[in-house]
Amino acid sequence: MKPKIMIAGLGPAGLGQITLETWDALQTHRRIILRTDVHPAAQALRERHIAFETCDAFYESCEDFQKVYESIAKFLLDLAKALGAEGEELLYAVPGHPLVAEETVQRLLETAPGQGVEIQVLSAMSFLDPVFTALGIDPAREGFTVLDALRLPAELPSQCRCLYTQVYSRLAASDLKLNLLEAYPPDHPVTVVRHAGDADLQQLRQIPLAELDYEDQFDHLTSVYLSALDPGAGLPPMAEAEEGCRYPLDPLIHVFERLLAPDGCPWDREQTHESLKPYLLEEAHEVMEAIDLGDMALLQEELGDVLMQVVFHAALAHGRGDFDCGSVIRGVTEKLIRRHPHVFGDAHVDHAKQVSVLWEQIKSDEKKSGPRPEEKPQSLYNGLPALLMATEYLKLRKKTTGEKLSASEAAEQLSAGWRNLQMRFSGEGIREEDLGDCLFALAAFAKACHFSPETALIGKVQKLTRDLPQNVKNR
Repeated sequence: MKPKIMIAGLGPAGLGQITLETWDALQTHRRIILRTDVHPAAQALRERHIAFETCDAFYESCEDFQKVYESIAKFLLDLAKALGAEGEELLYAVPGHPLVAEETVQRLLETAPGQGVEIQVLSAMSFLDPVFTALGIDPAREGFTVLDALRLPAELPSQCRCLYTQVYSRLAASDLKLNLLEAYPPDHPVTVVRHAGDADLQQLRQIPLAELDYEDQFDHLTSVYLSALDPGAGLPPMAEAEEGCRYPLDPLIHVFERLLAPDGCPWDREQTHESLKPYLLEEAHEVMEAIDLGDMALLQEELGDVLMQVVFHAALAHGRGDFDCGSVIRGVTEKLIRRHPHVFGDAHVDHAKQVSVLWEQIKSDEKKSGPRPEEKPQSLYNGLPALLMATEYLKLRKKTTGEKLSASEAAEQLSAGWRNLQMRFSGEGIREEDLGDCLFALAAFAKACHFSPETALIGKVQKLTRDLPQNVKNR
């Protein structure tokens, strides 16, 4: 007989929550192994004179959980092969559902085929079912994530509802709290769920995140639930610069802290805001090219390069004591919330044009109430590309004089400039000023038609470049 392990789930609480299929298996199998005796169903099985063994000894003899899981899986596989030689199969019973937060089952599924052992998994009620009932939530709405508190990802999700399992001790709760404080404010409510589904022992306790590990009320059937962060009022308090940055950008920020350290990268340490200007412009143009190509993998890479430049500048500023990356994120976050009162406040808009009007009004009010409005005169940055500078000049002229060209007026000026260029070409010759007049008229026409002349020309040149033979492009 081929060695076989039947894996059954004991549900989240007593025998009343197991399936008939599992109950039949428990009554007919001679050799039954429970992962742990610490489960309400274990005592109920004893009372019904169903003999079983447990794997609890592995938890005492192994130095960490990974070793426990490896040892249990090896023990079960060896036992299944021995039983198979005798014409019997092994029944392995675990809390909840075998495929929900059961590391030993995953290891069996991965290793059993290579050792010639057949695995059969019986369906069961998981611990999630009574948790959802106790919390009164539908996991299919608004997103839901289940994570193992002992194996947290590098970046914790905060924009959806989360349940953290295996919060089995006060120490585990303390470690979880420290990680959660990187993404949530200290007063964010958390719900500690104990023994969900057990009518006599079930407990729900809501407390602030900062108090998660204040009391030792944790065991093997404890989970912690957090609601999603409110995108507006519920945003985490913005830490002051001296407290450090508490954002998902931390890994990248730490890389630049290392690069700019006294024993870091010599090239990076020589850079200044001024020396990095060409790189920021170059990366922005490469983002535009990726968008034009419709290449999402390339766009992801190029956006990362732009983000790298932003963090690089913030790291340089932090080194001089000016500001840090947290200040940059805080400023733009507060600005977005402030300029979207129709989303985060009580303002009402019906269409995008009203949004634009509201945005400009708020922006104008911000400048009037700013600390130094008189020190920031309307001007153009001379480092802009020519076509982009022309577009910005048209915006500035509209703000200061109210003058605005319609598409038809801009088309007439473009036509007149082109005729003048042709006349001079046929006569006394074209002057640079004449070319400037015509190009400016073309920029004005593009803006009046709601296009960017800079983007349009870049797109054209990039298309022409892509059409060149490969050996020419690579020179």
